Amino acid sequence: MSRLRFASRLFSPPSDLQGSAQHNAKCKSLKLMLNNGLIHHASGSGLFHLLPLGQRAMDKLLRIISEEMDGIGAQKLTCAALGPRKLWETTQRWDKMGSEMFTLTDRNEAQFCLQPTYEEAVTEIVANAGQQPVGRFPV
Repeated sequence: MSRLRFASRLFSPPSDLQGSAQHNAKCKSLKLMLNNGLIHHASGSGLFHLLPLGQRAMDKLLRIISEEMDGIGAQKLTCAALGPRKLWETTQRWDKMGSEMFTLTDRNEAQFCLQPTYEEAVTEIVANAGQQPVGRFPV
């Protein structure tokens, strides 16, 4: 991993380019992230790009979480971003989420959602894993 020697060398667009995003920002944390060059407002409501400084902060946070998980013997897994409708209907959350959940239909007419959480996916994985020795947990 290369180390950046000078913060002045980080790419960061001038904050005045994000004027409308900063002006419309209602929460203090969003204003701080915009003002300090962690994120950049993308075209579209609620869409943001992580700038190099924001990416460095995210990488550091993920490193800390990973170290803490390793310290307690926990394991990490990565779930698919899209979840099938059937899985989300099992918990009645497909309808409860309503228009807040991004959904799509594939070329085979199967319906999916961009999973806002992975509770359903992880529960399905563990439920289908069968009887497991206690030593395999926490996942």
